[in-house]
Amino acid sequence: MAFSEPESAALKNYVETNRPDAAIVWYSAVGGVFASNCHNGVLPETRTLTNLYADASGYRAYGEFNFYEITGDMVNWLAKSNIPAISVLLTNHTDTEWSKNQKGITALLKYYTK
Repeated sequence: MAFSEPESAALKNYVETNRPDAAIVWYSAVGGVFASNCHNGVLPETRTLTNLYADASGYRAYGEFNFYEITGDMVNWLAKSNIPAISVLLTNHTDTEWSKNQKGITALLKYYTK
Protein backbone atom coordinates (compact mmCIF):
# COMPACT_ATOMS: atom_id res chain seq x y z
CA MET A 1 0.00 0.00 0.00
CA ALA A 2 1.35 3.45 -0.92
CA PHE A 3 2.68 5.53 1.98
CA SER A 4 2.18 2.66 4.44
CA GLU A 5 5.62 3.07 6.04
CA PRO A 6 6.00 5.77 8.71
CA GLU A 7 8.88 7.50 6.90
CA SER A 8 7.01 7.66 3.59
CA ALA A 9 3.84 8.88 5.32
CA ALA A 10 5.88 11.59 7.09
CA LEU A 11 7.42 12.69 3.78
CA LYS A 12 4.01 12.77 2.10
CA ASN A 13 2.63 14.87 4.95
CA TYR A 14 5.59 17.26 4.75
CA VAL A 15 5.19 17.75 0.97
CA GLU A 16 1.44 18.26 1.18
CA THR A 17 1.82 20.75 4.04
CA ASN A 18 4.80 22.74 2.74
CA ARG A 19 4.53 22.42 -1.07
CA PRO A 20 8.29 22.66 -1.85
CA ASP A 21 9.38 24.51 -4.99
CA ALA A 22 11.37 21.47 -6.13
CA ALA A 23 12.96 18.27 -4.87
CA ILE A 24 16.13 16.24 -5.38
CA VAL A 25 16.27 12.57 -4.44
CA TRP A 26 19.44 10.45 -4.41
CA TYR A 27 19.62 6.75 -5.23
CA SER A 28 22.23 4.40 -6.64
CA ALA A 29 23.70 3.11 -8.92
CA VAL A 30 23.48 4.27 -12.52
CA GLY A 31 25.40 7.55 -12.64
CA GLY A 32 22.99 10.14 -13.97
CA VAL A 33 20.34 12.80 -13.35
CA PHE A 34 16.81 11.77 -14.25
CA ALA A 35 13.79 13.96 -14.85
CA SER A 36 10.59 12.96 -13.09
CA ASN A 37 7.48 12.60 -15.17
CA CYS A 38 3.79 12.15 -14.75
CA HIS A 39 1.02 11.20 -17.12
CA ASN A 40 1.45 14.57 -18.86
CA GLY A 41 5.19 14.14 -19.43
CA VAL A 42 8.11 16.06 -17.95
CA LEU A 43 7.37 19.46 -16.44
CA PRO A 44 9.38 22.25 -18.17
CA GLU A 45 10.88 23.28 -14.79
CA THR A 46 11.96 19.69 -14.19
CA ARG A 47 13.78 19.61 -17.52
CA THR A 48 15.59 22.82 -16.53
CA LEU A 49 16.61 21.38 -13.14
CA THR A 50 17.78 18.13 -14.72
CA ASN A 51 20.04 19.95 -17.16
CA LEU A 52 21.38 22.47 -14.61
CA TYR A 53 22.28 19.74 -12.14
CA ALA A 54 23.84 17.54 -14.82
CA ASP A 55 25.88 20.37 -16.33
CA ALA A 56 27.24 21.44 -12.94
CA SER A 57 27.89 17.96 -11.55
CA GLY A 58 29.21 16.17 -14.61
CA TYR A 59 26.53 13.47 -14.50
CA ARG A 60 24.67 12.68 -17.70
CA ALA A 61 21.11 14.08 -17.98
CA TYR A 62 18.28 11.70 -18.87
CA GLY A 63 14.73 12.62 -19.85
CA GLU A 64 13.36 9.41 -18.40
CA PHE A 65 14.38 6.40 -16.35
CA ASN A 66 14.29 3.16 -18.32
CA PHE A 67 17.14 1.11 -16.87
CA TYR A 68 14.81 -1.31 -15.08
CA GLU A 69 11.14 -1.52 -14.15
CA ILE A 70 9.99 0.41 -11.10
CA THR A 71 6.63 0.05 -9.40
CA GLY A 72 6.60 3.32 -7.48
CA ASP A 73 8.76 6.35 -7.25
CA MET A 74 8.76 9.47 -5.11
CA VAL A 75 9.84 11.91 -7.84
CA ASN A 76 7.08 10.77 -10.16
CA TRP A 77 4.56 11.19 -7.32
CA LEU A 78 5.92 14.73 -6.87
CA ALA A 79 5.56 15.36 -10.62
CA LYS A 80 1.91 14.31 -10.43
CA SER A 81 1.55 17.01 -7.76
CA ASN A 82 3.19 19.55 -10.14
CA ILE A 83 6.36 19.73 -8.05
CA PRO A 84 9.53 19.63 -10.19
CA ALA A 85 11.71 16.77 -9.00
CA ILE A 86 14.86 15.03 -10.15
CA SER A 87 16.54 11.76 -9.23
CA VAL A 88 20.31 11.69 -8.96
CA LEU A 89 21.55 8.14 -9.26
CA LEU A 90 25.07 7.80 -7.91
CA THR A 91 27.50 5.68 -9.92
CA ASN A 92 27.88 3.03 -7.20
CA HIS A 93 26.33 1.92 -3.91
CA THR A 94 29.10 3.16 -1.58
CA ASP A 95 30.39 6.58 -2.66
CA THR A 96 28.40 9.78 -2.08
CA GLU A 97 30.37 11.51 -4.85
CA TRP A 98 30.18 14.60 -2.68
CA SER A 99 32.17 17.02 -4.86
CA LYS A 100 29.99 16.29 -7.92
CA ASN A 101 26.76 16.56 -5.94
CA GLN A 102 27.84 19.71 -4.12
CA LYS A 103 28.31 21.37 -7.52
CA GLY A 104 24.85 20.25 -8.64
CA ILE A 105 23.20 21.47 -5.43
CA THR A 106 25.02 24.80 -5.63
CA ALA A 107 23.82 25.30 -9.23
CA LEU A 108 20.20 24.71 -8.21
CA LEU A 109 20.46 26.99 -5.17
CA LYS A 110 21.84 29.75 -7.40
CA TYR A 111 18.99 29.16 -9.88
CA TYR A 112 16.35 29.48 -7.18
CA THR A 113 17.91 32.55 -5.54
CA LYS A 114 18.13 34.69 -8.67
